[in-house]
Amino acid sequence: MTDRKKKVLLVGAGRVGRFVAAHLQDVLLDVMDPSEEALANLRSQGLGRRLSSDASPTQVQQCIRAEAYDLVISAVPGNLGEAMAQAVLAAGASLVDVSFYPRNPVELAAEVRPDAVYIPDAGIAPGLSNLFAGKWHRAPGGLREFRCYVGGLPQRPRPPLFYEAPFHPMDALDEYVRPAGIIRNGRVEWPEPLAVLEHVSFFDEVGPLTAFYSDGLRTLLYTLKDVPMMAELTLRYRPHLELMRSFYELGFLHEDRRATLAEWLLPAVKMQGPDMTLMRCRAVGSNGAIRTFQMIDYGTPAQASMSKVTGSVAVVAARAVLNRRAELFGDGGFYPLERLSDLWDEAVAFLRAQGARIKETAGPA
Repeated sequence: MTDRKKKVLLVGAGRVGRFVAAHLQDVLLDVMDPSEEALANLRSQGLGRRLSSDASPTQVQQCIRAEAYDLVISAVPGNLGEAMAQAVLAAGASLVDVSFYPRNPVELAAEVRPDAVYIPDAGIAPGLSNLFAGKWHRAPGGLREFRCYVGGLPQRPRPPLFYEAPFHPMDALDEYVRPAGIIRNGRVEWPEPLAVLEHVSFFDEVGPLTAFYSDGLRTLLYTLKDVPMMAELTLRYRPHLELMRSFYELGFLHEDRRATLAEWLLPAVKMQGPDMTLMRCRAVGSNGAIRTFQMIDYGTPAQASMSKVTGSVAVVAARAVLNRRAELFGDGGFYPLERLSDLWDEAVAFLRAQGARIKETAGPA
């Protein structure tokens, strides 16, 4: 007698969704996305069992109730993410969520049914960064400081923007105005993202970059609130951030102008060449021990790096839910990835298998 194949619903067939679909071929996969072009792309690769362009939260919820999926994976844009998550959780399904919606996912924890699992922010940062923080928070000596730098950048930046977005520019612009929660001296603070720019040179082969505070801690602000110092920063080329700060000072990033600016920028930020993903996490233990994780991954014309590394974490999380590993989950509930830090080695191994160059170090302060 063979085990029943698990049934999975993937909502969102963009770059990340396509990567996830290609690496979950051992399940019965249905896909919903409003873009016929995205569905046709999947169909041409032989991915997915049933494909539907009716992907509203209401329709997704009805589909879940009719099909009794073992898992739903949401890879929709951030502005659609919260409504989709609420619809999925209300239907009683387990959810691995890649979307980066503005509301902190902890506020949806009470909506998870007792027999379901909800993993929010299953991407790179937040996502992989949460696994790293959770791993060293549990280590002997605990965690005194956590700092993460991450960025998706064009390999060959072009003026005047020096940036190309692997997603809609509206999502990119939101990062420059969304309050960035950090913990400094044991207190949560909300600095303006572009108020302080930090110049870094961790990646010798890339050269100097500039970082700004961004909203990547998310659930860590609540689950690891005993850590005195925590921050997540996004990496960009310096000319781009200087331009964005000028836009901010001129009022072009105000809520009622941001959508218009995004449409203006759309032709200029469309990806013209391969991207790359850079990440550096640093943990300092209460005993003075320092651990670092550094990753650089290069995209190709056929596979964007940011989609690959984001999708990799989602695939690892999805497999864990489908296998319902007792040592990870016990009962159902809300499981931000810092609670699943036993998946760290598996996630790193998967990323290495996809070509990511990773270096981990440990040493005294």
